[in-house]
Amino acid sequence: MFLLKYRYLLFFPFLIFVVFLIDKIFLIELVRDHFIQPGGMLYYRQRKEQLNLLKKELPNIEKDGKRLIIVLGDSRSLGLGQEIANIIQQKQLEIWNFSGTQAIPAYHYYIAKKILKFAKPDSFYIGISPDAFNRNAGIFASPVLNYGVDEEFIKNYRSLIPDTDYQVYKKTRRYALAGLQFSFRTFIKRLKGTLFQTDIEEVLKKFHIDYSKLSLEEKKMLQVLYSFREENLDFYDYYKSPQRMLLNLTKGAQYAWFGRMNDNELKKETEKLKNLYLNQFVLSQEQLIFLELLLEEIHQNRSKAVVFFPRVNPYLRELYLKIPEIQFIKKRVEELSNQYNYPTVDFNDNNVLNCNDYYDASHLSVSCFPDVLKVLIKIK
Repeated sequence: MFLLKYRYLLFFPFLIFVVFLIDKIFLIELVRDHFIQPGGMLYYRQRKEQLNLLKKELPNIEKDGKRLIIVLGDSRSLGLGQEIANIIQQKQLEIWNFSGTQAIPAYHYYIAKKILKFAKPDSFYIGISPDAFNRNAGIFASPVLNYGVDEEFIKNYRSLIPDTDYQVYKKTRRYALAGLQFSFRTFIKRLKGTLFQTDIEEVLKKFHIDYSKLSLEEKKMLQVLYSFREENLDFYDYYKSPQRMLLNLTKGAQYAWFGRMNDNELKKETEKLKNLYLNQFVLSQEQLIFLELLLEEIHQNRSKAVVFFPRVNPYLRELYLKIPEIQFIKKRVEELSNQYNYPTVDFNDNNVLNCNDYYDASHLSVSCFPDVLKVLIKIK
């Protein structure tokens, strides 16, 4: 009788409990694979799959006698890949890119340890962006802890994770759907794409192309490229995502950032970068420790490494010079590299690289990456 009398009072606690349980479903990997959000989540998910792809391909790489090169870095290193090696006639190279958007040394170390368990790459090319060492940027928590590494890594290196980042990470697990950074704007965009998308065969008729006469390979490639034209609900499914398909084809590299931003836009966008990453700069000593752990891991496995500073636009370069912490980071990175006898190269030096095409304020255009790779492969 008591429960019947007060059943309405129990309804809301019960409802909250049910919502809480439903929310926890979004911590399951299989479920998350059907709620893929654009940007970092997709890239970091693909890297997990790419580890298995590299493992499967390794016997063929060894059989062909190719030099295996692993690229580590953030989005400024995504343009280094196999296609760039082919362009400059370096087909003896086998380049797999494991860079991640907003990735930092903790993630590079995590990936390198995974790879070195089953492979012995000839060399690691490690791109280091000094502005990513700002503890206040919050990028250690998300995307790196949120999407990039596993719970075992977090447990083992908890002492090197600042408490503010760790608490943000814990919230992404406490409130799982919010932790996915679900975007309603993206949902509406993808829903519209599904409802109003044009049939591929109808589009081809405008160009007098008969879809039925295309080969199977041509149809596959066309479907992948066409799927980029307009987002739809399939983009939520990791295994149907054209971005995942393309990253698998390019072994992790990304060549979409092609073109040149005008000077006025560079200035404006650099100011935004300043507000995001450079204001209230607090040096992350933890990332310097992770970098040292990374170099030590590579050294112990008798592999080689080249550490490089990606080229940034001249306005951002000027800001670097005004921030003592940035200069300290560059000096400390060079010291750590020298400690393990690994060379460093600064692509901001015009004597090293003189390509000045910037896709946006943060990224060098892909058109510059053939020259970047030429420099890296000459370094012994």
